[in-house]
Amino acid sequence: MRTDYDKNVLTLHFTLPLEKPVDTHGKPVQVDVYDPSFFVAFGFAMEKPVTLAGADTKGCTADITLPDPVTTADAKALTESFFSQLGPNSNFGSQFAQTATVKCKDAHS
Repeated sequence: MRTDYDKNVLTLHFTLPLEKPVDTHGKPVQVDVYDPSFFVAFGFAMEKPVTLAGADTKGCTADITLPDPVTTADAKALTESFFSQLGPNSNFGSQFAQTATVKCKDAHS
């Protein structure tokens, strides 16, 4: 992990490995990381946002989908009182998540 501090913004850079390997052959797999309360903004790295590892990753791709810019802009207008009312089970932050979608060509295709 490393940190950057620039113009009043603190950025943490870290690697988030999956708990166990996921079979991506036959169906796409989506991964997103977000703070349910939207207190912390998460985003994938600009360069090499996803690394696929293992012998069975040939023919696999990883694409990043960004959140809807209109929704993101609307959230900036919300007040602190709105966020303080979010409960512990809120998934408000999920609508601002960047999503990595991993797709692999089926070996039988």
